[in-house]
Amino acid sequence: LGEQQFEIHFDNDGSSAWSQQMDAVAASGIITFLSAGNEFGGATFAGCNTIDSPGDANLPITVASLDKDLGLAIYSSRGYTSDGRVKPDVSVIGSNIMAPDAATSDGYTSKSGTSMATPLMAGIAALMVEANPDITHEQVKAIISADSIERDLQLLDDPGFNDCSVLESRPDNEFGYGQADPLLFVQSAGAIDSSLNITMDLKTLQHVGNESSISGISSGGVSGVGFVQIKVGGGDWQQATDLSSIGDWSSWNLKLKPHIESGNSTMYSRLVISDDQMSPVDARRVILIDEKTDFSEGMSGEMTFGSYALMISFFGIFTLLGWTTYMNRNKGMKDEAIIDDSQPNL
Repeated sequence: LGEQQFEIHFDNDGSSAWSQQMDAVAASGIITFLSAGNEFGGATFAGCNTIDSPGDANLPITVASLDKDLGLAIYSSRGYTSDGRVKPDVSVIGSNIMAPDAATSDGYTSKSGTSMATPLMAGIAALMVEANPDITHEQVKAIISADSIERDLQLLDDPGFNDCSVLESRPDNEFGYGQADPLLFVQSAGAIDSSLNITMDLKTLQHVGNESSISGISSGGVSGVGFVQIKVGGGDWQQATDLSSIGDWSSWNLKLKPHIESGNSTMYSRLVISDDQMSPVDARRVILIDEKTDFSEGMSGEMTFGSYALMISFFGIFTLLGWTTYMNRNKGMKDEAIIDDSQPNL
């Protein structure tokens, strides 16, 4: 993934042997980061589909690259994957990084790429492990998902054809869940108490309407201590209402505030005893819609907005290629006709 090149993918669906091996590594409990690739997602017509293998793997954390001004690097590959999943997962500085120069014995050189951003994320994860030696890959990924700094999509500043991003809120196909926040990541890792647990009553990709009520359960809490918090996308944490009979937050509920953006998003919940003691985050991908919904008929397995956007972008690409082929063929036929007309009649 170190090379920089222009390329479009139709097979980056996580099914390659390389991607599946990386899934197996993450599933084994090893905290795994992968670079998104450097296929100029911001400068190609196919910007929405430049994530390469193994960055398209399901379980690992895929890292995009930022410039020193914190803008998304033009070379950093964008999602989606060809099966409609949103990648990358997080973004961090990877441009103009001073690194050892292999051409010398003791020199340094400036390097740029997602392969420079990924080691930085791995270093941040090492600090998270230092703060909590028992932290798991899933918990690291959930913290990154919940605590990354929200970033606006760069549609107007992106020279490439990348408008399919507009249908995503969090994560999106440019920054993922956002810009890494190393200090908050480490603080959140150190505060995890695995004896505390929380679960939202939500299905994956469930439609969540405006001002819906979210409910759930938790365990490990103490009567009269702590609270449950819910967050939608990159918004603020909101405190739920305790419905338990003994005040231990074993049952809770929250009516959501009206959301501003619709589309693919993520909801988070956590049981907080104190600033340095809280449950692992429960993160669920949902689809925010403007209408109010009945959660008794939760929807799962629906095609994501990313899938629709990817299909639209592919259709546009194929239409352009077909039109170009037609025009070239038509021009060739006209040229042949001109040549035939120019021949003398014998």
